[in-house]
Amino acid sequence: QTATTSGTVDSGNGEVLDHYERGTWTPTLQDAVGGTVSDQSYGGRSGFYTRIGDMIQFSCSLALTSLGSLATGNTAFIRGLPFVNTGGLGGIYVCGGAYGLAITDGDQVVGRGIENTDAIRMELWGSASANEFMSIAQWSANGELIVSGCYNTNLGQ
Repeated sequence: QTATTSGTVDSGNGEVLDHYERGTWTPTLQDAVGGTVSDQSYGGRSGFYTRIGDMIQFSCSLALTSLGSLATGNTAFIRGLPFVNTGGLGGIYVCGGAYGLAITDGDQVVGRGIENTDAIRMELWGSASANEFMSIAQWSANGELIVSGCYNTNLGQ
């Protein structure tokens, strides 16, 4: 079956698609999970999502031109997910592209959803270093990331 824009489809076996939605969101780089927006500058940023029931699929891109007053020793978080993550750790989000970052060659940038927030904690995984949280300093003033993933929320309950 194909979902209509109203979002309700009867599949014939008693299952009903209770919600379908697509939209945009604005990601921000922050230096704490509960942090406030700083005076950092962006060369571009965008976010898109699709919600089907309680599952949210998202993608985003952030390109910075200045870190502003973000604390360089703190962990980097992407904030502003379109819905609060209520599904536990929320899974691992894949970084589809990383440019201009101050990281060791061979490290992979990934993100992890933080439960009961709209935040993604950025991490570095790789053979060059032990797995670690990504710091604001490692993002760098001209850093760019493209991230996508999915997580659960309890909006349908």
